[in-house]
Amino acid sequence: MSTNSTDLTNFESLIYVLRRGSETFSVIYDVTGDKSDPPSFYKQARQVFPQGIGLGITTHHDNRCTLIEIILNSEEAYTEAYKNPIVVPATNKSY
Repeated sequence: MSTNSTDLTNFESLIYVLRRGSETFSVIYDVTGDKSDPPSFYKQARQVFPQGIGLGITTHHDNRCTLIEIILNSEEAYTEAYKNPIVVPATNKSY
């Protein structure tokens, strides 16, 4: 069974591409629940895909899921997104 998020420690998570996005070189990540909060994910995504490579970020809510679509500028960036997850530090949530 495949998963798109892996706990590394109490301090970070790996967020993998869930599926292809709506644009030619876009990818969708699932940040639902405890995987990551959108602001932390956005910050890390901008480090991985700085302006010029990452052309846009959109949040979608789909059947109780929080999905983030990142539009990339090239096939090379798109391929790298599938190869390398985004490492997101844990948030300070109270449970």
